[in-house]
Amino acid sequence: MLTSIIALLVMVLMLREPKPSVQAGDPIIVFCAASNRAVLEAIRADYEKEFERSVQVQYGPSQTLLSSIEVSGTGDLFLPADDSYLAIGREKHQIA
Repeated sequence: MLTSIIALLVMVLMLREPKPSVQAGDPIIVFCAASNRAVLEAIRADYEKEFERSVQVQYGPSQTLLSSIEVSGTGDLFLPADDSYLAIGREKHQIA
């Protein structure tokens, strides 16, 4: 749970300044483990209101989300259920 809260805090801090390649009106695409849904939904509306950007979230099992990232080549943030999926994603150069 603590890892999830820290990850969400990092997300909020990272998303405060949009990347230069991202248009201000584009939605932020988040791939989020289903186990983190309650925490993300708790901050989602506040973020959208404060920064006037929509947040598009895909929930599911971490491995499925990682596969979706690989296939689609899209996404701004990946919040897996545990850190092992971050290591896998980095190994495959799917996430930074």
